[in-house]
Amino acid sequence: MYSEARNAEFIERVKSCEKYKEDYKRLMELALEGGVVYDGKMVPFTYQPLLISEKDNDAFKYIVTRTNEIIRKVVAKYLEDEEFRKLFGFSKELEDLILHDPGYEIPVPIGRYDVFYNNIVDFKFCEINTDGSSAMSEDSGLASIFKESEIFKDLELDGWNFRNYELYDSWVVKSLEIYERAKGKKDKINVAIVDFKDSGTPTDFEIFKNSYIDHGANCIIANIEELVYDENKNKLILGDYEIDMVYRRAVTSEIIEKIDMVEDFIKAYYNDAFISIGSFRSQIAHNKRFFKVLHHDTADFLDGEDRLFIENHVPYTDLFDGDEMKLSEIKNDRNRYIFKPNDLRGGHGVYVGSELSDDEFDEMAKKCYNNDYIFQEYVDKKLIDFVELKDDEWVDVKRANMIGLFSYNEAFKGVYARFGVDNIIGSIREYICAPAFRYE
Repeated sequence: MYSEARNAEFIERVKSCEKYKEDYKRLMELALEGGVVYDGKMVPFTYQPLLISEKDNDAFKYIVTRTNEIIRKVVAKYLEDEEFRKLFGFSKELEDLILHDPGYEIPVPIGRYDVFYNNIVDFKFCEINTDGSSAMSEDSGLASIFKESEIFKDLELDGWNFRNYELYDSWVVKSLEIYERAKGKKDKINVAIVDFKDSGTPTDFEIFKNSYIDHGANCIIANIEELVYDENKNKLILGDYEIDMVYRRAVTSEIIEKIDMVEDFIKAYYNDAFISIGSFRSQIAHNKRFFKVLHHDTADFLDGEDRLFIENHVPYTDLFDGDEMKLSEIKNDRNRYIFKPNDLRGGHGVYVGSELSDDEFDEMAKKCYNNDYIFQEYVDKKLIDFVELKDDEWVDVKRANMIGLFSYNEAFKGVYARFGVDNIIGSIREYICAPAFRYE
């Protein structure tokens, strides 16, 4: 990263003073008390943030902007071309939801684009999350704790200036702008943050709810299964609460899986009883077949600049299906690839080819071949130096990065950064988070 020299300076400062060991332990207690958790466990972190230079920040803006330009073109092609739609393999129920006009033109109002990053030239995508994009609380929660750290106080006295990314109010403002453009100005709209019971991120939801209220809206957090469609009023309701806008955190795959349980929500959506942000069109880019389509099926409508961006930054991807000859070719070249299900999260169901013996590959293929999997170019690690406390001593560790770039209304808004020592970076294996701070 462009901030490598400043990162090294930060590490040396940490090592120079014994008091930072106790301060790190204090921060861990604050994180636990403050509810900085994922899946019921404290989010793991070291005594080091991700430092982002202005050049890094500009690179992130570029990546998000170019990605959204390409997504727009692919979504437009999907809407107009019946044959093109077949490439994604969506069910009839999902295809119909995607084709329904949501009332606004932005295909991905909110997303998180995960990249392995060195600089504006040397980066590659891991995946694109445009459906129920989350993890704001991990970055914001850790950032608020780091602001109270001794190392930050000392460095600010020396002239360092740290600024974290704001991820809540900025999204609330952007989502309300979408509603206003779609439905016109309304003094006080009724917002519902919607997910399935026990599937959401309660910390995120409460902060977003309070922010909507602070920005002049009413807001509730609602279980999607409990929502009712009032046909006479053409309103989606919960009790006496008539919903104008849904911030949809319920992921599409779970909605399709449980579609019989959410019939009222679906009916209300088709009858334009509310504005849903995001719409189901976000699933086009979210599905991992999107990368396959970019590489194989877009030559007739993407321009040369788009093609170069894809070639340089989107890992080669294809469907993990076909005949025995194709399977044999993939097996013989498996060290080049990683194998992923089309729509699971957190690294679940992912296999790294170089980690598998012949027998293990064969066993994996029995479960996954011709079963909605993709195989993808394995991207070499992009490494960042970290300092970590082990046995009460500071040690240097090189960690591979995965930088999640938040996109709000197609503009870069912030970062969710994870780092690992393994071939997969995520909650399924060892990893840490680091709050992102721009510095001057």
